[in-house]
Amino acid sequence: MASLVNVECVVKESALIGEGPVWEESAQTLLFVDIAGRRIHRWSPTTNQIQYVETDYMVGFAVPCRSGGYIAGVGRNIVAVDWSTQTMRSLVEVDEDKPNNRLNDGKVDPIGRLLAGTMGMEERPTVVQRQQGSLYSLTSDLTVTRHLSQVDISNGLDWSVDQRTFFYIDSLSLTVDAFDYDSSTGQFGNCVLIYFNCVLVYSNCVFTVVCKAWPLLDKYYILVFFKLIQTQSL
Repeated sequence: MASLVNVECVVKESALIGEGPVWEESAQTLLFVDIAGRRIHRWSPTTNQIQYVETDYMVGFAVPCRSGGYIAGVGRNIVAVDWSTQTMRSLVEVDEDKPNNRLNDGKVDPIGRLLAGTMGMEERPTVVQRQQGSLYSLTSDLTVTRHLSQVDISNGLDWSVDQRTFFYIDSLSLTVDAFDYDSSTGQFGNCVLIYFNCVLVYSNCVFTVVCKAWPLLDKYYILVFFKLIQTQSL
């Protein structure tokens, strides 16, 4: 059976832990981070050139900023990145009482509010200090709000098309949480755990899974699994 998705390697830059791909429509570039490599990468498909900015600590995410430059999670600091000067300026620090924590995944909601999560120290690869992280939001006036605590690894942040549902993954809990979301205030409401009934298709070194979600029974999702040692982020 033919694969439902064609997969092609477009950026051959080696990364220790590649994460957080973000497409910049205005610049026509792909932004992503190498967490352990401590770099923010920017790739142009037009020129096939890749640039990077080095960070002092592990970098969990980077997202474009409306006023120019980028916002990134470096260590426990959310920083403003000036790409032209290769410099960074700390905006806020989180988890001040947990010096071994670091920021992991971060995304911007439909009106420009940043949501970002932290995690505990990795004692060794894939072994994390449990329930040390939190999920925060940051507004343009630098107001920080903690929404969730006792998190293992914040990951997989996204919103529904109608902006009324916030999807969130705590990786080690093995669940996808769907929160009611008020985009005008950034407040969370009720949470529903999503389960999947799936059919597996394998072709050309790519695992494709077509899933019907419960309780969202009218929705279908396509999940793609690559035949790699470890896939980090999509």
